[in-house]
Amino acid sequence: MARTSRAVSHVETVPSPIDDPDQFREALLNLMERFDVDLVVPVSEETPWIAELKSSAAIPVFCGPLDQVLQLHSKLEFAQAAADHGLNVPSTCRSTDAKAERLRAAPFVLKPEFSCSGRNVTLHDTGDPMPERSENLLMQQRVHGEEVSCFSICQSGECPILVTYRAHTRHGSVAVCFERISQPAVEDWVKGFAQATSYTGILSFDFIIDDAGTAWAIECNPRATSGIHFVAPEALYAAMVSPNSVPQIKLKPYQLMQEFWSHWTHWFSVIADGDARRHTGRALRAARDISWSSKDPWVFLLASFSTWPIIWRAIRHRRTFAEVLALDIEWRPR
Repeated sequence: MARTSRAVSHVETVPSPIDDPDQFREALLNLMERFDVDLVVPVSEETPWIAELKSSAAIPVFCGPLDQVLQLHSKLEFAQAAADHGLNVPSTCRSTDAKAERLRAAPFVLKPEFSCSGRNVTLHDTGDPMPERSENLLMQQRVHGEEVSCFSICQSGECPILVTYRAHTRHGSVAVCFERISQPAVEDWVKGFAQATSYTGILSFDFIIDDAGTAWAIECNPRATSGIHFVAPEALYAAMVSPNSVPQIKLKPYQLMQEFWSHWTHWFSVIADGDARRHTGRALRAARDISWSSKDPWVFLLASFSTWPIIWRAIRHRRTFAEVLALDIEWRPR
């Protein structure tokens, strides 16, 4: 989609890190040298691959070192680190651990250690049978409550940018419309974690807020998530390159934002369900699209055309749009 924006001066295609990690790194290093790059900002599932460059490139990369990024990306190691810092996280272990049987005595969740977009996450009731056990499959205590997310920019343990939001409309496991909210318990948790880890980079989290108002962090994403769309561009820039000069107005004046084309597609998928159709229809009319700008309109207007290769990949693999987005860049343990 960036290809059609007036704000983008150049677009390059690089090899997939899944297919050839060495060529991927070499291509990036060549681009950095060629364009005299000042700062590299990984924003999606490619973050661990980019983090590897911190040790080989003399160019600042806006994320932690690889070992710290992988600790946060691992749903198990993140939970252990947060617990060590005295922060609330559900009890988590590998499905092969003896502790897994104890967790089956209450509602639980099964999830891969490394995954994105809620892929292969399943919810279970007390005593449900376990699937085939795997070192890469985690069992986590299931906390009941409201799911809330947080996006933050961290600089040496401080959070000049922090946005809390929740899904307003979901298409499958992915939010296509999201609402900015205030949730002090989440904001205090994130600030405490950033300070304890002295992290620099983008950190995003998913939480469950239980009936008592306690925030339980269920996973961390060391990358950008939908909350980034609420941040004013000048504040986003300042938070990464000059955190002492972040403007007072950090957020856009919108409470509800959407990925319009995905949201619109979802409306058609629930058209037979009156309540869901009305809920989605109201949000479609009220929410601001994440990419629309009258000064830069082609990003929005040509979105379906720009993303056609991904749409075709989703059709071919019979998987969701969100799943195929990361097929060639997601981190896979080696």
